[in-house]
Amino acid sequence: MQFPLYEIHNRLLNGFDFHSVQPFSDAALARWRELAAADPTFPRPPQAIRGGPRYAGVGGSPRRVYEWDWTNVQPRFGVAWNFMSKSVMRGGFGIFHRTATQGNLSTGFNLQTPYIHSLDAGLTPSSGLTGPYSLENPFPQGVVRPLGNKLGISTNVGSGIEFDARKRPIPRTFQWSYTLERELPWNMVLEVSYVGSLTNKEPRTTQLSDMSREHYDRAQTDPGFYQARIPNPWFGILSPATPLGASSTIARHDLLRRIPQFNSVRNFINPWGRVWYHGLQTRFERRMLGERSRVGAVTWVLAYTWSKQMERVWLDEHTFEWRGPISQLTDIDRPHNLAFAGVWDLPFGRGRAFLRDMGKAGQLLLGGWTTNVNFIYQSGVPLGAWRGWEFLCGDPTAVARTETQWFFNDRSRFSQCWRQLRPFEYVVLPSRFHQIRSHAAPQIDLMVSKKFDVSERYQIEFRGEAFNAFNTPLRGDAPSTNPAGADFSILPVAQLNFPRNIQLGVRVRF
Repeated sequence: MQFPLYEIHNRLLNGFDFHSVQPFSDAALARWRELAAADPTFPRPPQAIRGGPRYAGVGGSPRRVYEWDWTNVQPRFGVAWNFMSKSVMRGGFGIFHRTATQGNLSTGFNLQTPYIHSLDAGLTPSSGLTGPYSLENPFPQGVVRPLGNKLGISTNVGSGIEFDARKRPIPRTFQWSYTLERELPWNMVLEVSYVGSLTNKEPRTTQLSDMSREHYDRAQTDPGFYQARIPNPWFGILSPATPLGASSTIARHDLLRRIPQFNSVRNFINPWGRVWYHGLQTRFERRMLGERSRVGAVTWVLAYTWSKQMERVWLDEHTFEWRGPISQLTDIDRPHNLAFAGVWDLPFGRGRAFLRDMGKAGQLLLGGWTTNVNFIYQSGVPLGAWRGWEFLCGDPTAVARTETQWFFNDRSRFSQCWRQLRPFEYVVLPSRFHQIRSHAAPQIDLMVSKKFDVSERYQIEFRGEAFNAFNTPLRGDAPSTNPAGADFSILPVAQLNFPRNIQLGVRVRF
């Protein structure tokens, strides 16, 4: 059982109060109704200005900022069956719960004053070389000072608010596996497994203060109507140091928000997310048992995994009510993973198959050497999608891949192949692509070692290691979200892995 946080200093938020009326409601609505009466296209005012943050331990609010989750039961079981000679079948299932890491928010105790770069929706800058909003006076209305919880539900009015919902179920993971293992001749073992997992109750963020579906659907064909500047009923009522109170005009879109006194209301904890994994895992291993063969003692493990990890998310935060969730790859999905590790005691020298009667000089140079090799290759992770753009020229991967063109980036066809989404246009792409992935390359480490018996009491071991022995770079991710960027689809020069590193070591035992 994981105990919810217990707040004793009245600093943490305790959800959002959707019902209480703001103290400035009457004044703001009087001005709003006056403006609406003069213009039939002006957004209709609500019945009251309601909603604001709630603090733990204030006004009868509980001090525990989350509700208890009484469902954290974690049963597990497994079975193994030697159903025939040299063959074993294993299986298992378990439920696991993640450790709760949310610390909630202390909004109001640490505030930032946003810089107002324009007073007319970006048409002209708010400042000149001197005067208000210039470098000599960037905050002419003053800096917003933290007031703690003194303002209650009016905290952050005129800007955005973020909160954790009180209902916070702990994400739970269901894991299962099924394995067949068979012992083969020559001390070899083959193992094949199916491994799966499902995590539900993953937190997802939603935007609660935005326009309704009716307005968003209309904005698909007439975005200018919602971008138009109209008289601002908040002007002179909300703080001029906030985005909603800074100008005498405001975008129509901002007055059509469902919680209009905030330009953003985000709930960080909606337990609607889901992540699942399916993988085929194979292992082929040779173990060194008994005496060394004529080729020397050889031990190796070859492993291959073919897998996919997916997640359920929403296309965007503000349309979650009428646009259902989608399934997309996670940012750590790697469908192929091949690894090999081997150890070879070379068959030369005392106690080995060849040249076992060499003299001291021969034994010193040729006898008793051991080599190791590690090899790994894995697919790249999926790259982020250009969600604010539409590609019009077919398959973006149908190009000759180079470092300067990881996928399509023909600048001469930019206007022909790319279209930037209009304001309010619905995003249709997932967060990342399955067919466009980061750079991948095999990585090989080598090692040689030898032990020298100086006397019965003293032994010296020499070891030489080469990490990334062939100096194969793993490049960073090619920028993939903004086709207008100068570095779009170009692999960064910097590498993610270490360059070749050779180290020599000597150890004395006595």
